[in-house]
Amino acid sequence: MNALSYDLRRRAVAHYLGEASQGRGSYAKTAKLFDIGEATLDRWLQRRRETGDVEAKKAGGGNRSFIRLDWLAAHVEAHPDATLKQRARAHQEAHGGKVPSESALCEAMARAGFTHKKKHPLPRSARPRP
Repeated sequence: MNALSYDLRRRAVAHYLGEASQGRGSYAKTAKLFDIGEATLDRWLQRRRETGDVEAKKAGGGNRSFIRLDWLAAHVEAHPDATLKQRARAHQEAHGGKVPSESALCEAMARAGFTHKKKHPLPRSARPRP
């Protein structure tokens, strides 16, 4: 989700503070006027009290993957038909630590340039027809 504009933040907080100084301010009126939630206005006012500004915080960096892409590439080369569950166990055995999730492995494989194609357990001639 993108942060709301700095200009909107600044105007809403200034409006509320101007109205409050005259005894007419309310979160509900200001929030309705600027089409924002009352909790949003409250957070902006709190940020202004704490930092002196209403600028949005920088976005977090997310979690760094602990899956070794060099190891993953070698494992895919050596075991092209391995399932994600098998790759997860093999990664844990090779590097210790926790077992990577299947979704983390999918993302790591995509970053390494591999696609994961599911292989049907039955030959084409033995599959049921839809």
